[in-house]
Amino acid sequence: HWHCKQPGSGHMNWHQDSTNNRNIHINRFLGLYYPTDITPDMGPTVIVPGTQFRNAPTDRMSTYTNIRGQVPLVVKAGTMAFTHYDLWHGTAANSSSIKRHMIKFLFRRTKDNAAPTWNHDPEALNHPTDWNGKREDAHNILTFGNPIGVSQSDHYKERTIRRQCWNHLMGEAT
Repeated sequence: HWHCKQPGSGHMNWHQDSTNNRNIHINRFLGLYYPTDITPDMGPTVIVPGTQFRNAPTDRMSTYTNIRGQVPLVVKAGTMAFTHYDLWHGTAANSSSIKRHMIKFLFRRTKDNAAPTWNHDPEALNHPTDWNGKREDAHNILTFGNPIGVSQSDHYKERTIRRQCWNHLMGEAT
């Protein structure tokens, strides 16, 4: 699906492309391909990592403005960004004089994991990750400390869903 954001166009409200439900299965994901450099003034796609686990009606989401942790995809030509299909996303306004192009691909899993499908070291769960500035281990990341400021009830639900999702990817029954 080709998206062209015209010069002078406004922002696109937050939304999910899927239905608003929490799902531990990672059966679909998006590939966002950018054929040209994207600058902050061109109305980049903006995503909020972790929001695939949030359940909020679209009419409520669309009233939000900036969300803590949001990431504008300001990227170089040829970038393919992969996101969870249920991730909240929108766009910033295009205040430039240039059309912003993006091609969206949908990928669908054909079967569930029976075991990890990547080069997996079971001991890695017990060691700090190189990419994490806080040097937390995977267990602490999976049971994170409430990065988007949700209520306590939602926070615990989200922690549980993250753990169930990880177990599902590991091929464990949930």
